[in-house]
Formats: sequence, C-alpha cells, structure tokens
Amino acid sequence: TLGHGGFSTVKKGVSPSGDVVAIKCIKRTDVDSQDDPEECRRQLDNELDVWRGLNHEHVLPLFTFERTLDADYFVTLYCPAGSLFDILKRDGRPALAQDDTGTLFRQVVRGLRYLHEQARIVHGDIKMENVLLDEAGVCRISDFGLSRHMAEPGAIGMAEEGCFCNRERERPIEHCAPAAHSYANEGLGAERLRRYTTVSGGSAGGRRS
Repeated sequence: TLGHGGFSTVKKGVSPSGDVVAIKCIKRTDVDSQDDPEECRRQLDNELDVWRGLNHEHVLPLFTFERTLDADYFVTLYCPAGSLFDILKRDGRPALAQDDTGTLFRQVVRGLRYLHEQARIVHGDIKMENVLLDEAGVCRISDFGLSRHMAEPGAIGMAEEGCFCNRERERPIEHCAPAAHSYANEGLGAERLRRYTTVSGGSAGGRRS
C-alpha cells in the first residue's frame, strides 16, 4: 500500500506492458461506511468526469478506469518521490534549495494555468498533498474529486475577470519565481530528485500508511 485518502487506498501495480503504475482503489463498503455515502459517490463520479478530460505535463494522467461490483479503480502514473508535503516533511529543514523550490512553484503555476484557462476547471483542493512528483522530478497535480467546471454552480470567483491567472496574464511567471527561470522546461532531474526520494518512503499520493 502506497497511501490512503478519505475513503480510498492507493496501491502499486504493474500494467500489461510491464510498467509500474499506481492504482487508486475505492471499495463500495468503504464508501457506504462514510457519513454521507451519496456525496462520496458524487465526488467519485465527478473526479472521473473531470480527470478523464485532462491532458497536461503537470497534471497526473489517468491511464484507465475500471468499475466492478465491489470497487472502482483509477490507474495512473506511479510517482516514487511522493507529494510535495512528503518532501517537505522529509527534507524541508531548514529549507528546500531555492532553485528547487522555484522549479516546483513554476510547474504548479503552469498546471493551474492550464486548468483555469484551457480546461476551464477549478481544482477546489490545491494543497501540497495533492501535488505529486514523478520519476523525472516533474510536478503533477492530482485529486479532482472537488473540482468544478467554471460554468457550474459552486465554481466561485472564477469568472473570466475573477481568475487570478487571468488577472496576472501580463505578468511573467518568472517575476513570481526568479529562481525557476532557467528551469522552465525541466523537472528537478535524476540527481536532484534522489535527494527527495527514499527507497521505501515514496508514495503515490495521500497519506502514507
């Protein structure tokens, strides 16, 4: 087991082609045991609807989805370094390197800009636990259960004139993260990623077990 969410478990698996993947498993019994099972099912259906339409280098890809009588399975990219929260807990004292922080920040902003301006999605739950790092050290935004299309009720403050990304459109991201400027099109790289990856401490998202 790699990690746990509110009512899900993330496990490591192997695809038919032999690639290591992460599998988010949501059992029917776990959903039914929640205080509001209907809301949980709504979030699962919403996550599938939103996630399957996304395609960006800084969004965690959904490879496939399977629904059985007993559980739902989301098959996605395995991210050995875990989340930004995992990295901060392991390596954040006294602080992460400034150039690494700038690189990570820039990638998250680029992912959010894609969600807001192209996919027209409000994520709804952006936090360090929901930003994973893949094996190349590239940030991947995950967990779309609370996301909304901008035209939907509840997508508060995200009209064209209200989106932060749109208000800042004319301001280069480099001004927000000067240290990231030279890392616009790359992850942390293998050597630097090793600093933030442990053999058994990585996770595919959520809280580690």
